[in-house]
Amino acid sequence: MEKKKISVIIPCYKGERYIARALDQVFSQGYENLEVIVIIDGLVDNAREIVSQYPARVIVFEENRGVSAARNAGIKIAEGEYIHFLDADDELSSGFYHKMVEAAGDINPDVIASGVYDELQQHKSQYFSRRRVVRGTYRKLTVTWGCRLPNCWRYLFKSELLRRYNLEFEEGRIIEDLQFTTRALYYAKEVVTAPGAIYIYNATPNSITTTRTETQKKRIAEDFAHATDLIRKFGKEHGFIVPGRTNVPFKILFNSWMNYQRFLGFIGLGYKRPV
Repeated sequence: MEKKKISVIIPCYKGERYIARALDQVFSQGYENLEVIVIIDGLVDNAREIVSQYPARVIVFEENRGVSAARNAGIKIAEGEYIHFLDADDELSSGFYHKMVEAAGDINPDVIASGVYDELQQHKSQYFSRRRVVRGTYRKLTVTWGCRLPNCWRYLFKSELLRRYNLEFEEGRIIEDLQFTTRALYYAKEVVTAPGAIYIYNATPNSITTTRTETQKKRIAEDFAHATDLIRKFGKEHGFIVPGRTNVPFKILFNSWMNYQRFLGFIGLGYKRPV
């Protein structure tokens, strides 16, 4: 199983507080066939010096260019069969890469999906109870909540898929995952779900998700509308309705489910933080 090489791409902007923990947990996963690529997105702190103490490849941007540019730079040099995007302030459950590759089995799917634990909004968490091999556009997008919760870091993407379809993140935008993930899931021949593999999305103090100025809120709204418009056009061009964005019955069902998750969290029966 460990013959599958995984390139882990970690953008790092003002990340000196978190990057050592991120690298420690990646290397402590016990999965030996890893290529770790850290993109120092602006020389603004001591992150570069910290990363130099680890067996990681490093790309340095003298000035901040944004997470999309950092991820795109990592894609260009990645040598692994699969690519994983990890944010420096997030965490992985134990055995994450083992479980993702185990779920892949011998079919070599284009995309492997992990569960998600969202520390800030636990009703947006999702765990997979069993391995599923998913085909067909609608099923790929609904089983993974691909257009509702389109975060790229919950997936392993086959590098050949990204390069074949020239899939990159749009630079200069905050809502960068929505287009990328929707397109990748559409083009993927097969998507496999990985039970037990959980990506832990942390609520980092003073981040854009926890502290937003009016200017940031306006930009987020504008970028979200931009990304939504583009994936709707993409869906129209390729003959499918984007679930959760344009399909009203699915939206009603999804919102009802989300409200139920909020209720479970309120009474203490919601998702638990994995270890």
